[in-house]
Amino acid sequence: MKDWLVQWLIDNNFADAESMGNFDTFNFIENHPAKREIFDKLCIGGLCHSLDNVENDILTSLGCEYARRHLIVPICKRDGNLYIATCDPCAIDVIDNISARFALNVTCMLSKEELLLSFFEGRQGDGEHVDHGDRQMHCTASTDKAKEGHKIPLDRLFEYFAELAVNMRTSDMHFECNSSGMRVRFRVDGKLATIQQLDQNLTRAIITNIKLRAKLKLDETRLPQDGRLKISLNGCKYDVRVSIIPNIYGENAVLRVFNVDSEEFSLDNLGLSDFQASCLKTLASLDSGLLLVSGPTGSGKTTTMYSLLKHISSPSKKVITIEDPIEYMLLNVSQVSVDERIGLTFNHIIRAVLRQAPNVIFIGEIRDSETAQSAIQAALTGHLILSTVHAGSAEEAITRLRDLGVSEYLINSCVRCVISQELMRLKCKFCQGDAWCDKCLGRRYYGRTGVFEILLSSDLATDVSPSKFSNFGFLCTIRDEMTRLGEVLFEEDLKLKLLSI
Repeated sequence: MKDWLVQWLIDNNFADAESMGNFDTFNFIENHPAKREIFDKLCIGGLCHSLDNVENDILTSLGCEYARRHLIVPICKRDGNLYIATCDPCAIDVIDNISARFALNVTCMLSKEELLLSFFEGRQGDGEHVDHGDRQMHCTASTDKAKEGHKIPLDRLFEYFAELAVNMRTSDMHFECNSSGMRVRFRVDGKLATIQQLDQNLTRAIITNIKLRAKLKLDETRLPQDGRLKISLNGCKYDVRVSIIPNIYGENAVLRVFNVDSEEFSLDNLGLSDFQASCLKTLASLDSGLLLVSGPTGSGKTTTMYSLLKHISSPSKKVITIEDPIEYMLLNVSQVSVDERIGLTFNHIIRAVLRQAPNVIFIGEIRDSETAQSAIQAALTGHLILSTVHAGSAEEAITRLRDLGVSEYLINSCVRCVISQELMRLKCKFCQGDAWCDKCLGRRYYGRTGVFEILLSSDLATDVSPSKFSNFGFLCTIRDEMTRLGEVLFEEDLKLKLLSI
């Protein structure tokens, strides 16, 4: 049994250190009066005592070597679930891979590591069986745990997933209706992982619960709805942005989680090099011009912009933001929310905001020609404009402006800087060899940081440090900053991608 499980039992007050030293962990759980609660919190179906009745065709389909490498034994298929024996039920990436391979919800049965090793010692190749005797497999637990949503009361089901999401450092929760019920997935450090498959009779209840909390229309199931709700867990407050859309099986809900207590916006915490941070601080002091941040969805553009706004805002400047939606509340900043249902678009608000005599305007996103033209005109009339655009690189952001109808001479006159960024997962610094890591839950990655490319207008590049830049038409780009990737261990595919820039 893995050491992390012993520590987990102690941390969750199911045992004390002294008692765990005197008992076998597996037997301790089996005889514990709160074993059902332990199963629910670990998201497992129960305990597996024997592996003599394993269905060989499932093991063959999975691959004996794959199963041996991850110490996972597929037991049987039952009621749309694939039951597997494992000593590591928190290896979510492996479990999610098995679930996708068989197109079934996976229910984990906790087993002793010795039993799994013994099982594979009696097998050769891809599932050839060697007799183990006449012992029968026995699983202690509810076989329909997934269907009953861990037997948690319906009014507590959302709180259960919310607490789990916070503990796993989840950025967004996905509740997705499908033919067999609802799949619950969490995005952790940019990667989605399946957490649970809920039965059909729970889907309407959890969607209704979310709608109630977000003050959305309960009887509206044909149109998308957006809202917000707040939760408090472990002494922290979380702002949750809710998006609900219909699909052929019901409704999908995506909840994006923001920790309003711990979020600290600072240019020094983004992952910028010292030189890049000094460049942005210089840009933040400009009186006019357009500063763009580009990158794919979820690359941290809003965080970068909020950090810039926090650095810029002061009692001597009037700062107004136009957002869709407002994600965080900022001090000393006037924030306006877009509402296209009543005609309150980016372009409409920009024209109104200019009458408020602002020094700095943040436009949440340039997504159409009208907004692009309005942003350029505002920059020409003596305002510092900050905005974002969806583009794969800093150069592509300039191409995007051209595609939106902004002429070359206006881009030359207004664009002061384009920042392109991506978020990269970091190798877990807490992992020690092959031992289980409580921080990353065995994923080997923990946390993310930004990697940035900066394009500056030619005159600004010359003023800052001409030796640091290479020419790109009327803009100049920092190239040697990419070498800092060698100082940080990222996931290999993205590392190679950025080194090719």
